[in-house]
Amino acid sequence: MLKQVVDMSHQAGIPLLSIAADGARSEFNAQVKLMNNGENYFKFNDSLYNIQFKSAMCYDKPIIRMQCPKHAKKTARNQLFSGARFITLGKQPVFFGQLAKLVNEFNTCLLKRDVFNTDRQDDGAAFRIFCSNFLAQLTEHERIHEEYLSLFVYLFILGELFDAFLNREINHAVRIKMVMRSYFFLNIWLDYINQCIRQHSKQFFSAAKSFISSQSYDIFQSLSESMVLLILAHRDYFANFPFIPWEFGTEALEHLFGISRQLVEDFSFYEFYKILRRVLHRDKILRTSQINIKEQKTSANGNKYRLLH
Repeated sequence: MLKQVVDMSHQAGIPLLSIAADGARSEFNAQVKLMNNGENYFKFNDSLYNIQFKSAMCYDKPIIRMQCPKHAKKTARNQLFSGARFITLGKQPVFFGQLAKLVNEFNTCLLKRDVFNTDRQDDGAAFRIFCSNFLAQLTEHERIHEEYLSLFVYLFILGELFDAFLNREINHAVRIKMVMRSYFFLNIWLDYINQCIRQHSKQFFSAAKSFISSQSYDIFQSLSESMVLLILAHRDYFANFPFIPWEFGTEALEHLFGISRQLVEDFSFYEFYKILRRVLHRDKILRTSQINIKEQKTSANGNKYRLLH
C-alpha cells in the first residue's frame, strides 16, 4: 500500500519526500520494507563513527520514513509508567515513584493527572514532563547528583531528540547535533545493559526489563536517522522548498479526521470524499475567523479540537 501511495503521488506530480507514521509496529515494519526494497538508495555513511543511514530512491528522489515526533514523545513518557520494566540507567533506575514524589512539590509544573490515573495519549502531559521547567525542578538543591540523576539524563537526552524536530528557532547543524547525541546515547545505553547481562546475571539485568522497549528504541533511532536524511535530501533535491521539520508528523492528518468524525461519526472512504470540502471549510473557519470558540473535550486523549458555539 505504501508503494502504491508513492506511485500515485508520482503520477499526480506531487513531489513526495517522506512517509510518516505514529509508531505502530505494523506501520513501522511496512516503512522498513519499503526502505529495503529499493533498487537505489540515498545514503549517508561515516566510517569514523560507523554510521550508515539510507533511504530508498523512488523515481530518482529519496523517500524517507518518519515517525511522528509528538507520538514519540508520548511513547518516551509512557516508558516511565510501565510496571513491567525497571529501567536502569547506570547505577540508578528510572521509575514511576520518582515522578509520584516530584508531582507533590509546590513548584512543580506537572499536574496530578500527568502522573496518577494517567492518560497515555495526553499531549499536554508529555509536553510538561519534557519541558525545561521540569528539568529545572530536578536540578534544585543539588539533588541532580543524587536520586534524580538518571531521570534527568533520560528526559534531557530524549527531550533534545524531540525538540530537534519541534523547535522553530534552531539551525540545521544544531538539529543534527541534538539527534546524534540521542542516537549515540541510546546505542551506548543498550551496550551497557548487554555488558551487565554478561558480567552479572539475567536474573538482575535483561534488555526486556532493564531497558526501554525494543519498539521505542527503534522509533527513537529512526527519528535520529530521519533528521539527518531529511536535511541532506532538502539540500540535494528540494533546495527551493523550505525545511519545516515540525510539520513532519501525523498531527495534521489526525486533525483532519478528528473534524470529519465531528460531522460524520463513522464514515467510509466515499463518505469522507463527499464531506472533504465541508471539513476543509470548517477547518479554515476555525483557523482564521474571529468567532468565539470553545474547547469541547471530555478527556485528555490525543490532540485538542476546537468547536464553534
